Amino acid sequence: MKHLTLRRSLLALSTLLLALFVAACSPALGSVAPSPTPTPKPPTPTPTTPPIPTPVPGTTYKGSTYSFNYPQGWTSSGKDPVVFFTSLSTGEVFAVEALPGTASPDTTLNGALNGMKSTTKNAQDVAVPPTITVNNITWSEKAIKADDATGKATEGIILVTQHASGTYLLVYSAPAAQFDQMKTTSLQLILQSFTFTN
Repeated sequence: MKHLTLRRSLLALSTLLLALFVAACSPALGSVAPSPTPTPKPPTPTPTTPPIPTPVPGTTYKGSTYSFNYPQGWTSSGKDPVVFFTSLSTGEVFAVEALPGTASPDTTLNGALNGMKSTTKNAQDVAVPPTITVNNITWSEKAIKADDATGKATEGIILVTQHASGTYLLVYSAPAAQFDQMKTTSLQLILQSFTFTN
């Protein structure tokens, strides 16, 4: 009996709501025809500027022929001519190597790219400009997407420049999901502060 009463109440409530809805929407049931809805003016576009990355506080590293800032909290290992910097919290890795002699940037880039491909899986080249200039230093550039040894998707950039009697190789990698964001903060801090001291 309770179920029958509940069903009747629900049916009556549904019928009442349907009737109210039809009455509100229909001018034939005694309501006045609705006035036309005015067309809203499109909003005036306001000029926007691209967001400026938040500066990352840096720690200075001084090699024998160069110096640069890297993000605070990163750890460094190795010593000139090869130094590694890592962030345990973000998964970023950066390496700098000062190579003696004047190996061509293309030879150095391709060697580094092949080395990265041999230690990763599913490696794919990423289209990037062949050179970039930051802080008055022109770097030859290549990029890669791959899965690292643990299976995590990563992206990397390889940069090479020549100065005085040496070739300088920079390698930066980060988790693929945050790569673009991390690159615009961490790598830019390094490149914008990178200077030769000889």
